[in-house]
Amino acid sequence: PATIGDINNSPPASGLPISLILDGQVNEDNLKKANFSKKQLMEQLRKQKINSPEEVFYGYLDANKSLRLYKKKK
Repeated sequence: PATIGDINNSPPASGLPISLILDGQVNEDNLKKANFSKKQLMEQLRKQKINSPEEVFYGYLDANKSLRLYKKKK
């Protein structure tokens, strides 16, 4: 039978989300596990018009390595 490699395709992303920010605090251990630097995190925050992790209630990397953010309510 054919395998994913035979058809030159990659398998769908799988796995659990990786929590990077909780209540404004960056989880440095999870940044390392995700191979995500603090600089990359800050760049992604700025792209979403967020100046600081303190503005984020919850932020995580999904299975596709996309950063999902939920801002704190004012």
